Amino acid sequence: MMDNAMEIFTIIGAPARVLGRAPLMTRYLWNGFSRTWHNDDYARLRYGKHYRLRPWLLFDIEELEIVEHLINRGTDKRVLDFRKHQIEALQITAVVGGLVAGAALTTQQLPGMDEVSYLTRALLVVALVMALLATFFTCLQQRTYGFIEEPTAFRAWLSNGVRYVNSQGQTVLQSSTVSQQLLQVPFELLCISITTFLIGIGVYLGSALTQHLDLGSEDEGFGNRAVLITFIVTSIFALSLLGQLLGGKDVENTRLGRLTDAFSVNDRDLPSLDIPMLPRTHNVSPTTNVRDMGDEGFASLASALQEAAAAHHLCAAAEEKTARLWEKIATLPRHPIIVG
Repeated sequence: MMDNAMEIFTIIGAPARVLGRAPLMTRYLWNGFSRTWHNDDYARLRYGKHYRLRPWLLFDIEELEIVEHLINRGTDKRVLDFRKHQIEALQITAVVGGLVAGAALTTQQLPGMDEVSYLTRALLVVALVMALLATFFTCLQQRTYGFIEEPTAFRAWLSNGVRYVNSQGQTVLQSSTVSQQLLQVPFELLCISITTFLIGIGVYLGSALTQHLDLGSEDEGFGNRAVLITFIVTSIFALSLLGQLLGGKDVENTRLGRLTDAFSVNDRDLPSLDIPMLPRTHNVSPTTNVRDMGDEGFASLASALQEAAAAHHLCAAAEEKTARLWEKIATLPRHPIIVG
């Protein structure tokens, strides 16, 4: 029931999310819209065989699969790293949201703002409100994450509590669509704010040109046209370049996903952990009465404890190194090689 209600809101909000991604449309044109459908098995198992007829799922399906893998197969360290990454991303969103809100508010003082089309003011007001809401939602998220410090609790927060058999035949916890939406809300609002801000500036310059407003000391026709052309060229160039780079990297990631064996690691390829074996030079019984040990006994016990502490540090370092190695192996793509 909750998933159905959430999907209804996703359908309603899909046009706004498309608007927020419009500046990077060249990314999706470059990668052929293949990034979000990288694992058909997962999408088909979770949403049915006709999932492609529900395009609003494009926004979340990949992140849902990544979070589900983290919940069920990620180590506690990776879970806490994910939480830390989300908190840092929220902090950046708050900073950028504040900057966009300030810029949107400042543009209200541009010359001729009262004489240009009302659409300009409407778009800039939307940019201002969305940026403020993105910052506000970020504060709410910070409070939520601040109370979830244990890996187990954070796994539970990322899950919807549903167990099912995945495409690998494993019984796993399903990732929560609600949690995913909560993670994405500040970023989505910020994207909408930036897009409407850019459109508002463009409408302002275009309206000034068509209404022959004198915004500078030079001829109004030449000056307004030059500023508008400069804005359009620089914006399209910067957004197209960034979109092409992101789309090109998506294509590379798709290609590398088919070369799983090229990154396979066998046990013989693992580097030695170089753990020296400590000689056992003392044999102190745990039931020894410390009052009967004497000075020599205390010295022997202190030496044994020092050796035990050294061995513990070495074991901890070895476990950390092993965990890092297995994390690298676990994050390698598992797609089969496609030949020909």
